[in-house]
Amino acid sequence: MLEPPIPWAARPLLDAVNFVTIGLLPDRIREEYGFAPLPPAFMRKAMVRAGGEYIKRAVLPLLPDRVRLAPSA
Repeated sequence: MLEPPIPWAARPLLDAVNFVTIGLLPDRIREEYGFAPLPPAFMRKAMVRAGGEYIKRAVLPLLPDRVRLAPSA
């Protein structure tokens, strides 16, 4: 589940989703699965911010207009 066959360009997006999903698990469950402890809060925030920038700059421009652009409300 953590390593599906996806295009290389989508890999950072998958990593971000996995990071968030694992981070939402209770500590005990995360330990039982053998995941590393979470980094400090300031580092998690920086990683989420970097992931958002990646999506904004590298992923969104590649999406078709019907997905990327929202019609005026």
